[in-house]
Amino acid sequence: MPAHAVNFVTRRSSRISAIGFAAMVLVFFVHTNNLRVNFRDHSVITGSPAVRFIENALSCGIASAAVPWFFVVSGFLFFYDAPERGTAEMSWFNGKLRRRLQSLVVPYLIWSSFYFGVLTLLKMPAEATHFFKSGDIDFSPTAVLQRVFVDPVPYQLWFVRDLIVYTLLSPLILAVVRRAGLWWLAALALLWVGRTNLVVVSPEGLLFFCAGCWMAINPASIRYLESDRLAGNRRGLLWCGLWIGLALAVGVCGTLWDPLPPLVRELDVLAGLMALWFGFPVWGQPIRPLLLRLAPYTFFLYVAHEPILTIFKKLAFASLEPAPSTHLIAYFGAPAVTAVVLLCVGSLLRDRLPRWYGVLTGWRGVRLEEPQRLQRASIS
Repeated sequence: MPAHAVNFVTRRSSRISAIGFAAMVLVFFVHTNNLRVNFRDHSVITGSPAVRFIENALSCGIASAAVPWFFVVSGFLFFYDAPERGTAEMSWFNGKLRRRLQSLVVPYLIWSSFYFGVLTLLKMPAEATHFFKSGDIDFSPTAVLQRVFVDPVPYQLWFVRDLIVYTLLSPLILAVVRRAGLWWLAALALLWVGRTNLVVVSPEGLLFFCAGCWMAINPASIRYLESDRLAGNRRGLLWCGLWIGLALAVGVCGTLWDPLPPLVRELDVLAGLMALWFGFPVWGQPIRPLLLRLAPYTFFLYVAHEPILTIFKKLAFASLEPAPSTHLIAYFGAPAVTAVVLLCVGSLLRDRLPRWYGVLTGWRGVRLEEPQRLQRASIS
């Protein structure tokens, strides 16, 4: 077991948790993008360059680092206690597999099944069909199994689904990363930049999960992450400035071209990851107590926020006149209302029904004794 990684997680678990909730807020802005809103018989599309710039800069720029952050942390926390090469590896893998069954598979199936049922009920009234682009639900056994296990109604569950696949492949991932290291990451980066369709998993997810694995088993990477104490706020300010600058570039490019030119978003993601960690003293330290207070709800907000956020977004467009201001009201208002509602529900469940909350979240955010809390310090 690499002591350098275990000690790092022990020292920095609170920062990882705080950044995790901030990244969850950014995920809201990825999904609240409303440059095109589809209803059953029409679509609402904005022609305002200002709205396109704002939403592209935030959703495709600033917020684009959120999911890669979760993949990096997931890979790091999966492999940080991996044993050295030998017979102990299989025992370690079996233990990880049992824990991920509880923390990934069970919540995935519960939330996928729950929202499939909710979608079915919502589509029953004839008046409600106006809000849905797709037609009637296919209830054939094959279609239902596909919808629950592979292509869930809450589309954000693709992240959890990919983590389940990576868990099953973890012995192979660990072996390849140990042998090929940075060469393997470079190959995955080419697939990511080339936006290659890997069918089974996302190239972005595979790259950053493997990057987390590589960081966990390499002491040099831990020393680099710890070097933020020596660099002070200067490095953080530089990375935050680069992150914002590239996000503004994404906003401009997104206003002029669709899709974005190659490398613009990818560079912004890399700068965002560095800014989330090294820039935390700049952007996160002033609100650290708030972030840590809300961190236990990170996973709950992630698995529950869609399709609720989309419902609020479409209600705004159904209630207000089509205008650039409507896009911005829905863009900022829908995630705010969704967050408040889910934090209230999550708080109620966590306080009154902690076991139910534990099952729904894979036991994240439930008050646990060490070292279990460190194992569940993030969305992974």
